[in-house]
Amino acid sequence: MKQTPTLRLPLAGLVAALSIFITACAAQPAMPADAEATISALTAANAALATQVADLSAAAGTPIALPVPADAPASDAATSAAPEAALVAAPEAAPAVIAPAEPGSALPRLVASVPLAPEGATIADFRYDRTRDRLYVTDTAGQLHILDATSYAPVTTLPFGGNLELDERNGRLYVFQPFVREGEEPAIHVIDTATLAEVGVLSGGAIAVDAERNRLFVGEPYTYSTTDDAPGVRIVDGTTLPEIRVIDQPGAPVYNPERNELLIVAYTVYTADPETGEVTGDLYPELTDLDQIGFLWCNSCRWADGAWYVPGQGMIAIDINAHCAGKGCGVVMPPRWYNAATMEPVDAAAAPELQADCGSAVSAAGL
Repeated sequence: MKQTPTLRLPLAGLVAALSIFITACAAQPAMPADAEATISALTAANAALATQVADLSAAAGTPIALPVPADAPASDAATSAAPEAALVAAPEAAPAVIAPAEPGSALPRLVASVPLAPEGATIADFRYDRTRDRLYVTDTAGQLHILDATSYAPVTTLPFGGNLELDERNGRLYVFQPFVREGEEPAIHVIDTATLAEVGVLSGGAIAVDAERNRLFVGEPYTYSTTDDAPGVRIVDGTTLPEIRVIDQPGAPVYNPERNELLIVAYTVYTADPETGEVTGDLYPELTDLDQIGFLWCNSCRWADGAWYVPGQGMIAIDINAHCAGKGCGVVMPPRWYNAATMEPVDAAAAPELQADCGSAVSAAGL
């Protein structure tokens, strides 16, 4: 194993080197006024942060050594530089216990710790089924864990991993991998939430649900490798899983129930009528206008990465950003928001933030 060389100096040599370093620093030209102002502001911010840390430490009953400002008096430096043993051996009283946040407060609180994923794996996605009071959790080892949401006791584990889409109204859970290895076929596993049995498998890597009409919209993420003859989005009966019709546009479907309209994310975002299967529009034709951009998937080209219907606010969020190699494009634009009922753009000043929830779920924050 390659060893890192270590420099050793006797104490006298170290003191001499330090003296030379201090003298050299003292000989530097005067610092510009704007730099002095920046350092002053940072010093004030550090002092405020140190005070907050001290307050938290006192609340937890744990002493903590704070950094010594460069201009601190010698007496302060001596106090802060006390031996570690002196800090640890402070009062012998029992350490304070910080009470968890109350339900409904702004702070999260830990209510249970349940080991699920095996060593080397992580949690992939999460859904809460209010109807059956269950938690559905997938991990990166290809497992679906089902827990009782009250006791957090395991109910069962199924051999399916990936993303989750829950249809509480019709008692279905859809488990799928958006992307698979070359040679593998993408599959959406259909789970009956009453029996926890697999009742079917659909070919695809993306799904949207129309719970009111019990329809499914099945597609695949649209990528650089999507071919011209790729299958379009399929409309499927959610009860018995037969295919009803095919929309002649591949991509990832997103259902907008407030307009009974389908959005298809495919570099741009298309709109489609689920009743007829016809593509009805293109929200961003400029993204695919070759007269303007030359060709698709270029370095610094912009395209749609995803779209979401946020039911609590009745909004649609669409993420469009430039994509650059190397150090990136420098600026990440916020999602574009639309009124889900009218598809009119929401003014940027009134638009919320798109917040990632557990797993693949999102919500609107800041309203």
